Amino acid sequence: YIHAAHSIALKRDIVNYVLSVMDDSGAETIDDLAEELDMCPGEYETNERSIITYDISYDFVSEIIEDLKKLEIIRIKGNKIKFSKK
Repeated sequence: YIHAAHSIALKRDIVNYVLSVMDDSGAETIDDLAEELDMCPGEYETNERSIITYDISYDFVSEIIEDLKKLEIIRIKGNKIKFSKK
């Protein structure tokens, strides 16, 4: 149970991190976003006083972007990505 909870929390943190980097950097394409993420790897703190550092691959960034598009959080037009206006 604890492993599953950590896994879900980590995935949520990664998505939040990707959105934050997209917003802060002004990345306009998946390539821009992947490049920004390469420059600043994220961290996840567990309750066991340990820190997990994650390096997000281009393919994983693309999968996250596709999922966020399905949830209508972002829009993709051509190779441009933007936050949806709601």
